Amino acid sequence: KEGDRPVLTRDDFSWTSGEMIGPSMLISGDKVKLWWSGHVNYDELATFIINGMEGPEVGIGFAELPLKEFLEK
Repeated sequence: KEGDRPVLTRDDFSWTSGEMIGPSMLISGDKVKLWWSGHVNYDELATFIINGMEGPEVGIGFAELPLKEFLEK
């Protein structure tokens, strides 16, 4: 079943304004666990490169919610 809204969007985090990449989902018992990576838009990546590939411009996210709630979306 496809929900009427996404669980997460790129606007939910400062470091996903460019992309949310490689989402992976695991159903474990009565929980849904989701991991993904992301980065800011390409114009802002210059700061990340200048800072030696360190900073808040990229990240790895994790979300968890009850399976029942996920299936209702």
